[in-house]
Amino acid sequence: MGHLEKTLAELKKKGKTIVQCHGVFDLVHLGHIRYFNQAKKEGDILVVTLTRDKYVKRGPGRPVFNEHLRAEMLANISVVDYVCVVDSPTAIECIKALKPNVYVKGPDYKDKNADLTGKIYEEEAAVRSVGGRLFITDDITFSSTKLLNSFIDVYPQKTVEYLGDLRKRYPAEVVIERMESLKKLNALVIGDAIIDQYHYCTPLGKSSKEHLVVNKFHSDESFAGGAIATANNTANVCGNVDLFTVLGEKNSFESFIRGKLADNLKPHFFMRPDTGTII
Repeated sequence: MGHLEKTLAELKKKGKTIVQCHGVFDLVHLGHIRYFNQAKKEGDILVVTLTRDKYVKRGPGRPVFNEHLRAEMLANISVVDYVCVVDSPTAIECIKALKPNVYVKGPDYKDKNADLTGKIYEEEAAVRSVGGRLFITDDITFSSTKLLNSFIDVYPQKTVEYLGDLRKRYPAEVVIERMESLKKLNALVIGDAIIDQYHYCTPLGKSSKEHLVVNKFHSDESFAGGAIATANNTANVCGNVDLFTVLGEKNSFESFIRGKLADNLKPHFFMRPDTGTII
């Protein structure tokens, strides 16, 4: 992004107005084209930034098109001048770095309170902090997610049917309201602490006289599992969580475990002598 920052700074010095659009753009459709056309009318240079694959949180199989293909598609739209993949989960950082004169959002954001993430307020604050303004288009809208879920096999058929039935019975507002109500609860988790360890290797083969495969070790990774994982997941939705669990005095992994706990999770460890924590 550093090179693009310098390029845009030079263009602004020449009196050019920089316009920025940001999104996932997993499936580019007519609504996006009209969105980009309206955005370009607000300035001279249109920059489209898109979220890197690892930050796209829209369910299994998403994005359908990887960041390179999404960027290539956007770069081939004539009205778009620059495309940049952003290594950040939100647009905030790139807005502050690129300093657009105008930051453009689609008509879905006319009612800012309808943005369930609340990011629209943060994005507006970011663009104002660099001397720019927020502009919201007013053309027709399409949902990439709805199109993908309807016409591309992102989910197995049984999952599609289950989600469709769930959507009919429980509107998003109801689900969110019930999830929010869980924040008022305090929870207690009791169970075994387990350290999940993975060793990553490459199989090299075996001799004709042995039934064991020889592997070349590459790396290992440890995770706080068992009741610890359950408590952390519970802490994501509840107000405060107490965890009661047993560790072994020998090789307890206590420091490792404490480093993996959610901020609203309070552990209570009971030490078992003459043994280690379960691995």
